Amino acid sequence: MNVLRQVQGQIDSPLTQKGIQQAKKLAKELADIKFAAVYASDLLRTRRTAKILAKEHQLIIKTSRAIRERSYGIFEGRVVNEIQQELADVYEQRRRLSTQARLVFKVHESIESDEDLVGRCLMFLRQAAVAHANSNVLVVSHHGVIRALLIKLGHFDYERADQIYIENLGYIVIDCDGVDFFVRETPGVKEVNTN
Repeated sequence: MNVLRQVQGQIDSPLTQKGIQQAKKLAKELADIKFAAVYASDLLRTRRTAKILAKEHQLIIKTSRAIRERSYGIFEGRVVNEIQQELADVYEQRRRLSTQARLVFKVHESIESDEDLVGRCLMFLRQAAVAHANSNVLVVSHHGVIRALLIKLGHFDYERADQIYIENLGYIVIDCDGVDFFVRETPGVKEVNTN
């Protein structure tokens, strides 16, 4: 669906051959890290990615709906450009909002807000951090989750977010002190040159 520029959201779509190769490459990069657990969104594409990444670690993958991609409601499966044109006025309205207002803003009643998305994700991450204190945990999720999480954690704001691109298999490394999360690294999160 990425190739066709369609909004996937929570539609269950498989990985392409390119996606499988990207996951195998990242698995080699992560092979020397000792993970206490591997979690994945319950969607097919993330479960498959997690299986490839976890193979060398011989860990059972636990799935969770809490780290699923954003729900795009009635817009899932539609072409991105069509949605952007149809909701252009609403996107413009959202663009003018403060960060706090934008977090809770819904582009459409059927589309999950950033606050809803990050809320369920942070609850999951806190539980995982408590369950695996002082250990590395691999969490396989989605672009929208990572982007919204980086904004919520103050790594960048919405203005800068429009110039950020998260590559397929891009990831972030976050630390937890038991309460708060801190962004340590963002491999695969790139700034797009808009000039």
